Amino acid sequence: MMRINLLPYREENRRIRRQQFYSFLGVVAVIGAGLIVLAYLGLDYKVQQQSERNDFLSREIAKLDGQIAEVTALKQEIQRLVGRKDIIESLQDDRSETILMLSEMVRRVPGGIYLTGFKQTNKDVEINGYTQSSSRVSTLMENIENSPWMEGAYLIQIKAVIVNNRPMGNFSLRFRLVKEKAAKGTDGAVAGGGQQ
Repeated sequence: MMRINLLPYREENRRIRRQQFYSFLGVVAVIGAGLIVLAYLGLDYKVQQQSERNDFLSREIAKLDGQIAEVTALKQEIQRLVGRKDIIESLQDDRSETILMLSEMVRRVPGGIYLTGFKQTNKDVEINGYTQSSSRVSTLMENIENSPWMEGAYLIQIKAVIVNNRPMGNFSLRFRLVKEKAAKGTDGAVAGGGQQ
């Protein structure tokens, strides 16, 4: 029987398979490294894009913050100007109210009453004076109630005094200035004047 030595063939076959395996392993390693590099480059590109977006958004947010600051400053300026306007209107109203009150008092004070003092706190007015009789103070209070500019007259006090050797009454009374009643009274006066 003939013996054939297959060891060199097997050895050669193993060597070829080993070379193929190592070649295949090298190709896989190169492909894997290529895929890793491609993935890294893709992620780097996406990170760079997102960074550019973030920078753009930061710039736009900074612009909007500047605009918000301008709007806030404008709102504060508007509030300041409205406050000044309200103060000026209030002063104008108060000035005209005082003139109207004094003008109205000249018409409403009956004879025999002598006013000695006025004190106004906001819309409340206190007047002091002398009267020849307490009925004249009652007439004054009725006249105040009938005025379109005044209401709520009430007597604080009245006491007997001697002035220039004559018996008099020293009185204090309060009333309130009103706009609504004045506006209605003015409208009514205008309407009434048109009908006559």
